[in-house]
Formats: sequence, structure tokens, C-alpha cells
Amino acid sequence: MNQPVVLSWQPAIRPEGAAGERREEPLYLAIAGAMERDIAAGLLQPGDRLPPQRELADRLGVNLSTVTRAFKLCEMKGLIAGVVGRGTFVAAGALWAGPMLNPVDWGTGMNAGPGVDLGASHPLYLGNAQVAGVLKQICKKTGLPELLRYTGPQGRPRHRRSAALWLERLGLRRPPEEILVASGLQNALALSLASLFRAGDKMAVDGLTYPGLKSLAALLGIRLVPVPGWPFLAAEALERHCRLEQIRGIYLGPDCHNPTACRLSPGERQDLAGVIRANNLVCLEDATYSWLDPAPLPPLAALAPEQTVYISTLSNAFCPGLRISFLAAPRRYLAALTEGVADVNVMSSPLDLEVASQVIAGGLAGRLVEEKRLELGARNRLAEKALPGALLPAALPSQFRWLRLGPEWNGRDFEQAALRAGVKVFGSGRFVAGNTASEPGARLALSTSADQAELARGLKILAELVGAS
Repeated sequence: MNQPVVLSWQPAIRPEGAAGERREEPLYLAIAGAMERDIAAGLLQPGDRLPPQRELADRLGVNLSTVTRAFKLCEMKGLIAGVVGRGTFVAAGALWAGPMLNPVDWGTGMNAGPGVDLGASHPLYLGNAQVAGVLKQICKKTGLPELLRYTGPQGRPRHRRSAALWLERLGLRRPPEEILVASGLQNALALSLASLFRAGDKMAVDGLTYPGLKSLAALLGIRLVPVPGWPFLAAEALERHCRLEQIRGIYLGPDCHNPTACRLSPGERQDLAGVIRANNLVCLEDATYSWLDPAPLPPLAALAPEQTVYISTLSNAFCPGLRISFLAAPRRYLAALTEGVADVNVMSSPLDLEVASQVIAGGLAGRLVEEKRLELGARNRLAEKALPGALLPAALPSQFRWLRLGPEWNGRDFEQAALRAGVKVFGSGRFVAGNTASEPGARLALSTSADQAELARGLKILAELVGAS
């Protein structure tokens, strides 16, 4: 990994504007824009240390507050990260901005078009035909017009009762009146962040975390604070950060960490729940992949019920076209979250909710989950056979696995080399929070390939690439 260097960086701007011309943008935006451009151009590299703000202000002949505003804006965008006692650095994930679900451009590499996409983690599509059958039955019923009308932000009572049944399968008991409905994980996270946090609030996260949270935090001005630990942040380190910094909340996916597919042990959950309760943190528990576990461990929402918003989405478990997620929240947060749903969503689709409700109540949910677990088990065995000893162990057959790389690689170089060879993967930098130093690695999405044969072809290419290095 590149060693950080101390830079005498100075943005290529003139504080007074061009001769005889009035500056068209505030100076702090010009400084921030110059920093963003220099990072994109490679003049500033991840890990590089920026000059102290006061020193930069003196060089530019501007007020310290102007530089401070520019730095704060770049920090909110995830471009830089401050480390207490050490200074401000170009963030490790600064070069990885952009959507992760875009179509892959295979270019003109070794295996030009079409390659094997192991980058974006798509759900298995095994249950789509069965869910479509439920939709067809609903469309035949005379009550269909009712499902095309506006409803309240909380959804219909029968839909929330079905949600409570689904959450009970995952190990969480909640009354229907404590459950809200949103449109998928990203929407649920956006609602939670916008409703329960304010710009400038700090949220504790793992050193490697879900990129969708990173983008939302940057959009809303919420500062992500990576807490030491691997792959999950450690309870002792979280307690220390709560003492040193004003941590408002925490985000965790305890049943299947994205990107490593690791799982928190019962003891680790208890320890973290104790810190969450003691510091009254707002905990967002991402249960996107909790359905993978046939014998679920106690969720944080059961261990710290007054602090935790539990989010379960149905896209991966049932069908990606069902943009439905359930939020189980303590009563202290319900009013704010309900207002957020009304402001942002107005409502989630009653038709989608009716489909989901019937899938759950009719028993199809259990069959879909079991079918997907079996398929993922087979795909995980394929990956372990193709890359023996190179994958981080996972407690459950997951939709993705973490490939550990040797010191000759960094995540970005490996991602680019794999793409040239005909396989899309996501390097570690996409998941890095702040300036976290991480061992080189890449996430392999095992569920995205059309079938096991296509997955095996991609894994073989990766094995050759890793072996050749």
C-alpha cells in the first residue's frame, strides 16, 4: 500500500478572481472544486496528507473559515477524512465514487464482451415466476382497484401484520403498529437518516461498509466515523469513540457484513448492544441478508430495542421487483419516521405490498428462501473450490464473498486487471469508510451470474489472475 506523504498542496485558484472580473462562485466552493479535480486527476492520491487548514489559508491569503468550509464540504462528499491528532488525508475511497449498478463496459480487454459480472450483487431471480403468479391472481380479484388508491404512509393494517410475521421469521417480534413500510433498503436508509439525523451528525461504521450508506451520508451531510475492528467495529473502540467524539448513531449489518459476509457472534452482539444502550446511540440495523440464516441469532433490535431501527428488505429474499422494506422502530422514533415516510414517499405501492403480504401469509416466502439458500450454497462451494484458501470464511452461504489478495495487489488495480481479463469485481476501496487502512481485497458477487456455469467461468479467470501474480 502507498505510504501517505505530507503535501504542500495549493489549489490552482486566485482568491480575487480574474483581473477586472467578479468571481462567479464562493471562494470555498472554488477550493473544494479544485481539490475534487486534483483527486480525480491523480494529483492527490488516497492517503496523502493535506496541509493544515491555517497554513493553506495563509498561503492563499484568505480567511481560515473559508478553507474550513471547503474542507468540510469535501469531507461530506467522502473525498477527505480527518484523523484526530494526525491531520486531514485524502480518503481511501475517494477515487471510487459513482453508482455500482451501472451496466459493465467490457471495453476491448482480453475477453472483450460479454464478460462475467461479479461486481454488483444482484438477487437470485429464482422466485420471479412464482411471485408473478401471485400477482396474476391478485389482478383477477375484484378488489384490485382498492390497491391502486392512495393509502397512509404506514400502509394498510393487514400489510403490517404480514410484515410482523416476516420479521418474526428473522428472530424479531414486533407489534404491527411499530412497523413502517418503505421502498427497498436504500429508501429505508434515506428515510431513517433524514428523519433521525441532522447534517453534521456523526455515525459510527465499520472500516469497510455498505457503499449505499456512504453515498447517502455524503448527500445528507452526515459524517461517517470508521471505528477500529475487523471486519466489524469493536465494542471497546466504539466506547472510546463515543467518549472522544459526539457520536450520534451507528450502522451495522450483523448477520451478513457487506462486503465480507462475516457475522457477529452472540457475545459481540451483546457487547455492542451494551455500548449502544449506554450511549443512547441511534442504531440502524441492516437485516437485508438475515433471511440467509435458518436459525437466526438475536438481532440488535432485540438486545437494544429502544435504540434500534431494524430494516428488512424483500428484494433479495423474494423478488427484486418488489421494492418493499419493513422498518421496525421503537415508539420514540415512530413519529419522526412516519413524518419522513409521508414527506419523502407519501406511501409505498399498495399493490407491491399486497403481493408481498400474500407471499408471506401463503407460505411461498418459506419455499423461496429455502430454494435460494440451496442455490447459494452450491455457488459458495464453487467459489471455495476455485479459490481454495483465498476467500474469507463466511458463517452462511452468502450472495457475495471476500477475496483476500496478496501484498502485490491493491483493490483498485485488481479490479481493473480483472475487468481487462473479462470479470467485473469490486475492489476494497469501494467499501472503505474515511481513511481506513485495509488489507487488499475484492468482493465477488456470486449471485449475479445467470447460472453456475457462468459463475464457474468467471471464478476460473480470477483464479488464473491471482495465481499469475
